[in-house]
Amino acid sequence: MRRILLCAIIFFPLAGSAFPQTAGFDLQTFIKEAGVSYKGDFILDAGLDVWEKILDNPYLVGKLWGAYGFRPRYEVKKKGAGVHVFDPSGLEGDVGPIRTAHQGRIFYGAGRINHWAIPIDATGRALFIFSYRADQGRLLGRVEIYVAGDRDFTSFLLKVGAFVMRWFIEDRFRNNLRDMQKILSDITKEPDRIRGKLKEEDLKEFNRVFPPL
Repeated sequence: MRRILLCAIIFFPLAGSAFPQTAGFDLQTFIKEAGVSYKGDFILDAGLDVWEKILDNPYLVGKLWGAYGFRPRYEVKKKGAGVHVFDPSGLEGDVGPIRTAHQGRIFYGAGRINHWAIPIDATGRALFIFSYRADQGRLLGRVEIYVAGDRDFTSFLLKVGAFVMRWFIEDRFRNNLRDMQKILSDITKEPDRIRGKLKEEDLKEFNRVFPPL
């Protein structure tokens, strides 16, 4: 059970840290074959425009996350339309968008685990599906998360530990969403507060996405 829990803890950041080649990617097949799935609704005090700019700029999100000192302390680098992410829990990989639609975004990721407690060369993939709509100044959304291992043994561990992993995904997602609400509120109400936290290239990136009035 300890090993299953560790796999769950490490694999969740994978979903937020991977971007492989996706030519010919079959969305429905991935969903059907995923070892773990999670679905959850959420509410944010944010406008649709600000939220979509956040989703469309994962590199900026990573930099803002670090500037605010939120945890986990993700390290991000640009990689094409997505980012390369290092998670201190022991995962490294890429994440990026594969589909953009009206009031919806889909991200796909692939990465590798490097953790002392995992005695295998574990790699995996994850899919994030966001759908949302504006409602009286708030944002009503739904996220679907699907995780799959790249090897039979990894897939087996995911399926065996699916219940534990879904609990961990829920906990991590809600905690990250709470911190994201702080960023969204400051972008809307006090953008200069954010500018004061950023330096040089990070400040230029923020002003590019959210130009000063």
